[in-house]
Amino acid sequence: MSLEYDQKVQRVMQIAKEAGKKILEIYNSEQDREVFIKGDDGPVTKADHASNVYICKELHKHFPSYGILTEEILNESEFSVEEFQALQEKTKNWRDYEDFWMVDPLDGTKDFISGSGEFGIHLGHVHKDTPVFGVNYFPVDDIFYIGMKDKGAWKVKGSLWEQLHVSQATSIQDLGLLASKYRPNEKEDAVTKALGLGEPLRLGPTGLKICLVASGVKGVFIVFSPKQSLWDTCSSEIILREAGGEIGYFDGTNIDYRQSSGTKIAKPFIASNGTFHIEILVRLNKLVA
Repeated sequence: MSLEYDQKVQRVMQIAKEAGKKILEIYNSEQDREVFIKGDDGPVTKADHASNVYICKELHKHFPSYGILTEEILNESEFSVEEFQALQEKTKNWRDYEDFWMVDPLDGTKDFISGSGEFGIHLGHVHKDTPVFGVNYFPVDDIFYIGMKDKGAWKVKGSLWEQLHVSQATSIQDLGLLASKYRPNEKEDAVTKALGLGEPLRLGPTGLKICLVASGVKGVFIVFSPKQSLWDTCSSEIILREAGGEIGYFDGTNIDYRQSSGTKIAKPFIASNGTFHIEILVRLNKLVA
């Protein structure tokens, strides 16, 4: 059954769409594409910030009982006193909420800066410690990827809703591989070659690569040296799982979205179409060892 008429889905899609408009205004402006560096976390732009402010305001307004974990810092001057106080509490104490949002207001900042167009907005709802709803929106192409627990995963372009299914490849050799275009590594490439996955399709953002696994474009995405944060995979995880795929650490356990400290994904992980997930993990761990 399509999620097209679900009120929550429509609300979050609209929030993502409006945030996307704010990003595109800056993306299409030569004057506003100024780049800043935020410590060890890489570049950030006015677009990251504008998207974040809008999303946090709207999520606070429409989902007042949810906590929020977001990538970007909130500045007091851009909110009302009530909004800022409430958002400070929600973002600092997000682990204390049974339900909370994980927000990546601009996944793919490097692609935003380079002009490739491969960037998106990711909004993931976590219940207890499990993603149960996710919306990924790619504003340049005006495409949504949506997943809700037990209700399937969908790709939405305009008024067309297409249900997603992972690759139905019948052998590991036919799965195909996705990899980062920013951090190619000879040792990692040697491992994936030994797995028989062939030459990878290299793209930027993590969320986009996981959505393409969910869409059946390729069957495997492996992260050997994670630099991602929880918001990079949260919304994409439920999309992938509802399309029939699997995602988790090399030891077979799931990513912990309520981890006791920090927000970084500290261990290598793999996203796959599920069919050969365990077999790949066994072979992968032997090769890495």
